[in-house]
Amino acid sequence: MDFNYKRVAKSSGLKVDLRRGDDMRVFPLEKARIQIVWPAMLVGAAVILCYGWAMEREAHFAAPLVLIFLVGLSLTGGSNVMITMCVDLYPSSPSTATAACNLVRCLLGAGGTAVIIQMIKAMGRGWCFTFVAAVVFLTSPMLWAITKWGPKWREERRIRAIKQQEEKGAT
Repeated sequence: MDFNYKRVAKSSGLKVDLRRGDDMRVFPLEKARIQIVWPAMLVGAAVILCYGWAMEREAHFAAPLVLIFLVGLSLTGGSNVMITMCVDLYPSSPSTATAACNLVRCLLGAGGTAVIIQMIKAMGRGWCFTFVAAVVFLTSPMLWAITKWGPKWREERRIRAIKQQEEKGAT
């Protein structure tokens, strides 16, 4: 993550300042973080697909174990990068940002756990995990949208916060 942060800073003509911190108003934070998430998410979706069909075909037990390890590695890595980005976006309340990300992650996990058995019974293992991989793949344009419009949204939020502070100070 740090390597990509420095690489994006260099390509943007910015210098990383470890002592005072960087001016996040001009730094393409979304680009620096999401560039790492893309490969992790796409590998994760592909491995979920392979896992489902390995289970459907009742492959040797080593195949699903290796695949589930790869799913954990890729999707957990992507999740950690997104949590880091949330902390970067809300530096004044990093614990709240982390807690919010973890709450959403756990709620999605609970929802998935609640329905996966019914999905497997209705669709079979292969098609069930094909569907899950398709959901991961089809939601990936959200990452592109965050990369494209995220800096604008971040700056609008910063300006709103400044205006709210000024209004508080005036009263």
